[in-house]
Formats: sequence, C-alpha cells, structure tokens
Amino acid sequence: MQVLPSNVGWHPGLSGAFTIMEFAEFPTIAYRETLTGDTPVEAAPDVGHYTLAFDHLRAAALSPVESQKVAAVVTRKLRKEQH
Repeated sequence: MQVLPSNVGWHPGLSGAFTIMEFAEFPTIAYRETLTGDTPVEAAPDVGHYTLAFDHLRAAALSPVESQKVAAVVTRKLRKEQH
C-alpha cells in the first residue's frame, strides 16, 4: 500500500479508479471503474496507458514505509475518536 498525499495536486488517478491485472498465462488487462459501469480494457496500447498512469501514481506516492506510518497515525486517531 502507498499513500498519495493530498498536496500532490493533479494526478492520473483523478479520472477514475482502475486495476491492472497480470496473469501468468494471459495478457495483462486493465479494469476501469466508471460511474456508468465497470469495463475491462484489453487492447495492449490502452493497457499501456493505464500501466504508465499507475507508474506515475506510485512515483508521486509516499514510500511503502512512510505510507505505513501515515496509516498507523490515522488508525490511532480514528480509534481515539471512537472511544
């Protein structure tokens, strides 16, 4: 898990959620989640766009270690609010 800070500004994830699925015996596909329905994306050039977007998101996000620290802080705050 990696946390994308809110001060990043515009990023490729703002256009909607997506998942990239890699399989051992089949081509990689992307799965796009939209307001009007979820759609598989199978054309290699289009999957490449999603892969590039994911790479940009990962580069802009906090490191996995820093993300874990942020998640722990938020979890502690939420638990305190519940009590």
